[in-house]
Amino acid sequence: MGIIQENKVSPEWVDNLYQIEMTDPVTGGADGVANKQAVQLGARTQWLKKENEKREQQIKNVLGKKSTLTDFGLVKLSNVLAEDDESTAATPKGVLDSINDASVSVVSIAALRQYTGRNSFVSVNGYYDNTPGVGGGLFVANKADTTSPDNGGTVIVSVDGVRWYRQSETVWVADFGVLGNGMDETQKIQSALSVCAFERKQLNFSAGKSYNITQISVPQFSRIAAMGAVFKKIVASDRPCVTINSDISIDVMEVSSPGSASDRGVRILGSNVEIGKIKLKSEVKGSNYGVHLQSSFGVPLRNINIGGVDIVNYDASLLVFGVEDGRISNIDIKCYRTGVYLRDVANYDFYNARLSEKSPNATGAPGQNGLLVESIGGDYWTHDLNFSNWLVSDAAEHSYRFGGQLGIRDVSFVSCVSKMSGNHGGKSSGGCGFKVLGATSVAARRHKNFKFTSCHVEDVNMDGGGIGNFSGYMLSVVDGVTLEGCTVGKNRNEQYSCWDAVSIESATNISLNGNIMSDFQRQGIRIVASTYDRFPGWDGLLDGLYVQGGSYQNQHTHNAPVVFFDVNPAQEATGAGVVKNVIFAGVNLRGGMAAIRQAEGITYENIYLDFDYENGLVSGATPVIPGKGDAYYNARIPWIGYSPTAKNGSVIIDKLTDTVRVRKNNSWVVQ
Repeated sequence: MGIIQENKVSPEWVDNLYQIEMTDPVTGGADGVANKQAVQLGARTQWLKKENEKREQQIKNVLGKKSTLTDFGLVKLSNVLAEDDESTAATPKGVLDSINDASVSVVSIAALRQYTGRNSFVSVNGYYDNTPGVGGGLFVANKADTTSPDNGGTVIVSVDGVRWYRQSETVWVADFGVLGNGMDETQKIQSALSVCAFERKQLNFSAGKSYNITQISVPQFSRIAAMGAVFKKIVASDRPCVTINSDISIDVMEVSSPGSASDRGVRILGSNVEIGKIKLKSEVKGSNYGVHLQSSFGVPLRNINIGGVDIVNYDASLLVFGVEDGRISNIDIKCYRTGVYLRDVANYDFYNARLSEKSPNATGAPGQNGLLVESIGGDYWTHDLNFSNWLVSDAAEHSYRFGGQLGIRDVSFVSCVSKMSGNHGGKSSGGCGFKVLGATSVAARRHKNFKFTSCHVEDVNMDGGGIGNFSGYMLSVVDGVTLEGCTVGKNRNEQYSCWDAVSIESATNISLNGNIMSDFQRQGIRIVASTYDRFPGWDGLLDGLYVQGGSYQNQHTHNAPVVFFDVNPAQEATGAGVVKNVIFAGVNLRGGMAAIRQAEGITYENIYLDFDYENGLVSGATPVIPGKGDAYYNARIPWIGYSPTAKNGSVIIDKLTDTVRVRKNNSWVVQ
């Protein structure tokens, strides 16, 4: 029998195999038609063999002499684990089967501490004998570790010295024996916090649980998921219930306390803190400090961001001292004496706040404000603050107050509201909606650069002492203030909204743009230019007042001008000051018995007043622009009373007769 010698066939890839036709004579032999397809297939086989040998040689040239799968790092999977076998790898089934074969079950962590068996895996049913399914889990013996202490949760040390490691990526407070069962669990929670912070693991609490504690400290690098759990202070004390250090992340920190006059809630001591929300409630009105941010070492804290703060029944509700670069939003404070107190705070945003109900301990004394802001450490240590969408109600003194004897700068208010400020009957020492008062004890130390946009004041209490201290907006010893689109009005069944809508003293560069002020009793704009020997900060200078548009409606029908350039009649005032560079443009003045009055004794420079005035009077003995008249007027007023004085070049249109009068050579000339 003849054969086709394949090794003598020339290796080549034949694309198309020959098909024997019907007319082909079927002949054998080396060149016979019957063997033609076999020769072609043999050529293909030889070609594939050569190509495979070529690839193998290329791989060997690159990888050297490795020639087995194990040499290339590939191992076989096996469901059976052999201790000395390095050529196979375990499947998940093999691992689980091996653990089950090698593990033993004990009832509790206490039983694990007593375990001395040879098993490497121990399944613990629960943390305690009577808590199956809670706080237990799988533990693995780490015989190489001979030093780690028993931490009560993730590492348990048995009586024979074996360290048992909890096998779980998620750590629950129950893993440390914390159950929220009404017992004092301070020490166990503190241990859990410390361990998780050290291991950089998140500590999880159980939703809806209450955990009784005395005081706990959240250590650096903690991550807490409280999930709605409540930390319940067992006994009120002058120590914070919860202290928070640096580099912390918490979803919601909710704390309740029985409360007392000395009780304190939450203290933040560190930087880089992110908290979704703090909820703090005392069961007793008039408790002491609520939430307090301040370092213990006198250094500024940085980057503290809190998404929400609810505080109930703490007199000093939210204290932020020496903090920079952060944000606190969604503030809700109920029953306060001083709501929010800022000292030496810089580059901070405060968005969305609601403050209501004064504390029973409120007396109306200075500092009992909704918002109190000061610089303490140095000039302008408080700066670059933004407030938006605030509502302060029921402040015993001013709703918003910027004070102190050191400068504050660059502050913005947008859509902030004051209601019922000075709300302590006739005992309040003040009750402004917004008060900005710089240093009075030293000269030339003014607060700087304040802007109020779309802010509103209503229902200032007017029964307290010190009339001028119950204004809508008080701007004193300050440089650079803008009120734009702001309002004053009344809402309760009272006759007046406040004493003065805007009170200005010893100030420079003030802009009032498009404001609507109504129902005030005395002045819409009151400028005081007085000097005081005891108070050099009140230097008597007003330089730069620009009033653009807007309306000022005096509710009082007696002898009160809507705008008054005045001197302080108090005995402590020792002289009159200087008023210069004042421009009114298109301002509407209404009510009272006069539009604008300039007091004698003040030195006036460059005063230009363009306004429209109406008070419903058609006759009277006094003109509607009485006083010194050291100004240029472009006014539309009822011409009544004696002839007023004004700068030459002034123009007045009599709204009663449409008569136009021009001041020439110190006389009024009818045109």
